[in-house]
Amino acid sequence: MGMQCEQTLDRSEPRASCQRDGDGDSRHEETWIPYLPEDIWRHIHSLMPMDAAARAACLSRTFLNSWRCYPRLDLDPGTLCSKKTDEKHFRCRVDSIPRNHSGIGLKILKLNLWLRKSYFPYLDSWLQAAVTPGIEELTLWLCEEYNFPCSVLSDGVRDSVRSLQLIFCTFRPKSELGLLRSLTRLSLCYVRITGEELECLLSNSLALEHLTFKREYISLQFS
Repeated sequence: MGMQCEQTLDRSEPRASCQRDGDGDSRHEETWIPYLPEDIWRHIHSLMPMDAAARAACLSRTFLNSWRCYPRLDLDPGTLCSKKTDEKHFRCRVDSIPRNHSGIGLKILKLNLWLRKSYFPYLDSWLQAAVTPGIEELTLWLCEEYNFPCSVLSDGVRDSVRSLQLIFCTFRPKSELGLLRSLTRLSLCYVRITGEELECLLSNSLALEHLTFKREYISLQFS
């Protein structure tokens, strides 16, 4: 279904006509995108891969509105940029995506910045913008020097997040973190965390069903 939508967009050649989508010209709307209820367009948009969904949002006001509620963000150099793209261009793209997303409707966030320390000054603001109440899956590939901010796990986030996967970072949960009421899957791979902090995290995860913990010479998995 996603491919069909993208092909429909590709048939429109002049950029000006793309920008006029929804400008009140009913004849134009019939030839460009047929009228459908907004929730149907939003569902169609949600079925597209993220790169195709982002391109569609650039071409159509209809998809731009639904992009702000797109349910999955996969922020990875391999999916966002070519091998020749420099770090500054990648940072600008990553910076724009969470800021243009309302946070409403976001269910899954995957962020891969493994060994990219130059992005750390921006990482806290990216997480604050993207990790909002209602999110269900959070997967982060980072670096041990980065301290994952517990403030990201606000009351609303702790109520909704079901899966938390942290790879290569430092995580310092304290007793004031609060209950992770919906968390059923926890994966900590090469994460700097003390035994006391891990005990605190587990004691606040009452619904936990699956646990994966990996360090240099330790590999534990429970379910």
